[in-house]
Formats: sequence, structure tokens, C-alpha cells
Amino acid sequence: MINRIHTGFFIVGLVMFASVSAKPVSWSTDSDSAVCTSGVGNSCIFTESGYTLTARAYSTTNNSGSGVFQKATLISWGSGLGVRNPDQINEILSPNHALDDSGRDELIIFESNYPGNVFTGFEIGWRRNDSDISAWVGSLFAGFDFTGLRFSGLGGSGFIKNNFSNVPVGTQRLLRPGKFDGNYLILAPKHDSNSEYIKISRINGNIPNQIPQPGILALFVASGLGLWVSRRRNIC
Repeated sequence: MINRIHTGFFIVGLVMFASVSAKPVSWSTDSDSAVCTSGVGNSCIFTESGYTLTARAYSTTNNSGSGVFQKATLISWGSGLGVRNPDQINEILSPNHALDDSGRDELIIFESNYPGNVFTGFEIGWRRNDSDISAWVGSLFAGFDFTGLRFSGLGGSGFIKNNFSNVPVGTQRLLRPGKFDGNYLILAPKHDSNSEYIKISRINGNIPNQIPQPGILALFVASGLGLWVSRRRNIC
């Protein structure tokens, strides 16, 4: 009975250790921290505390929420990330170089390929007109190409959606931990009758730390010693 109790405490200890070992990471997506390629289908990589986050942009064939995803150009500004459609001249002018739903729906996809990654929130650094935002979180293989997908098909691919209304500048919007875990976060203007122009300035997440092998060994040794002492007392 005592052996079972000690074993139970050991298992609970491991679970508690794992639960407190997640490292919060906050990636600033302003222009100073970005390493970006150029052109349609480009990407930007952000690094914080040694952890990387990759961002890519897509736009659709319309702004009704039903269009097919096509590769677009991700633009990094001092106030955050925006998107340019590949075939619209007005995309070089303000505010159309933001993440918006003017002419076409636009979306930014963030990828973090760390086992157990949980996206916890995001911030915007700029807005014009409305700032209603939809967020999807899910898991797919690394470097997945979203070309040809639609918003309506994300649920079938395992993504969970959450809507945010009137997101203020510089204020974190939280994604519920546990429900929103996965290696992909998708942000887009909410499909409604308003026109949204926003720039994404920060992505927050939790990345579980890997327990080093010496640490695991020490835990097992300590547990084994406790069990041995318990058995010796029973014998005596």
C-alpha cells in the first residue's frame, strides 16, 4: 500500500513538473524584428528567446468569405504585419496594405513547430474603421500550403474558430489555453458588413520545455530511494 502511495506521489510530481515547465513566448511582429523574403508567397520569421515563428499571407478571390485561398505578399511595418494582394494596384496605398477585407479577404498564417505549442493571444498595432477579427488554431504538418482551401473548410481540417469584436490597439486578446493548441494560428478580418483594416503586432504562446535527461534520471532515482526506504521500514 505504501509503495503505491509513493508511486502515486511520483506520478503526480511528474505531472506537476510538466505543467509548470511551459515557457511563455511573445513574438513582436514589427519591422525591426522580422527576417522576410520578398514577393508573392513570401514569409517572415520572428525569433524570441531562441524560438521562431513563421508568418505567411494569403488572399481570396472575393470578399464574401467564400473565396479560395491564394498566396499573397506579407508586408512588415513598424506597426505590425499587413498583406498585399498580388494583382491589385491599390494594395500599395494606405490603408489597403493592411490586413483587410477590401476587394478580397486576406489572412495571415502563423506557424510554430514546437511539440505541445499553445497559442495564447495576439495584439494589433494599428487599425482603421472596424477591427473585428476571427482566429483559427489547428495542427497540420510543417510548411503546409493553404492554397486552394477556403474558410469554410478549416473546421474540417481540425481548426477551431473564435471571433473577437472591436479589438483595441496594443491590448492582448486571449485564446483559451487547452482549446487553442496547435502549430498554426490564422488571423483574418471577421466576415461581416464592416470594413476592417488592421496590422498584427504581437503573437503570444506557451512552448513546453523539454525535460533534460539528467533531470528525469534524478527524479527516478529519488523515487526509487523513497520506495526502498519505505520497504526497509516495513521489513523492520
